[in-house]
Amino acid sequence: MSTAKHILLVGDANSRKPFLKLFEKAGILITEGENMKIAFEKALALKLDGILFVTPRYWDDVTRFVDDIRTHPGFENMPIIYIGALIEGEDMRILQMKGVHTLTLGPVPHEEMVRYVVDKLT
Repeated sequence: MSTAKHILLVGDANSRKPFLKLFEKAGILITEGENMKIAFEKALALKLDGILFVTPRYWDDVTRFVDDIRTHPGFENMPIIYIGALIEGEDMRILQMKGVHTLTLGPVPHEEMVRYVVDKLT
């Protein structure tokens, strides 16, 4: 039986790509989701340890996704992390009030972001 942590990585292909090898190196199993509908279906079908959104800009659908997924058993306290280039101010505050951990894409090296995510899974 595998003890590897399993996360759902949500975002477009270009946003997800830099993280794939880094998570693999960290021993994290990744399932990818291109859009919110597919991500939601995969989240409900899999046994996950966390959900990570990596996007170049803020998606309004993230707050709806979080509200909806939190109503399902097993997701009430699941770590959800949002990494985005334009996450700040009110958007950041709204997500944090919903229990979402946030990081700004850019000034922090990808390796540090992966360490942050892994830390939130434990």
